[in-house]
Amino acid sequence: LLQQLQQCDITETAIYGAGELGLSVYNMLVSHGISINCVIDRRAETTDFKLAEHDVITLERAKLKGIKCFTVASRAYAYEITSYIRKEYSNDEALCIFSYLSVRDV
Repeated sequence: LLQQLQQCDITETAIYGAGELGLSVYNMLVSHGISINCVIDRRAETTDFKLAEHDVITLERAKLKGIKCFTVASRAYAYEITSYIRKEYSNDEALCIFSYLSVRDV
């Protein structure tokens, strides 16, 4: 994932996925100079929790904040999460999604 973001000159992204892999991805990206603007997880719909210093938020809240670049920190659910983001943002041309599925989805 780091290589994908670096190749596309991404300096800031949201992380979707607040589990163990999310924390690992978070630490890796931050240690390589990529800023994390928010952390998203569906569990934020029912409970308040943090990943590193970030409050974990819902995708709906991220959309309201104008977040358009996502790094999906899940291997098992990468397709489902990518599809969910695309559905929520339906016609947004400026959307970037980085995941274990592909180099870049627009």
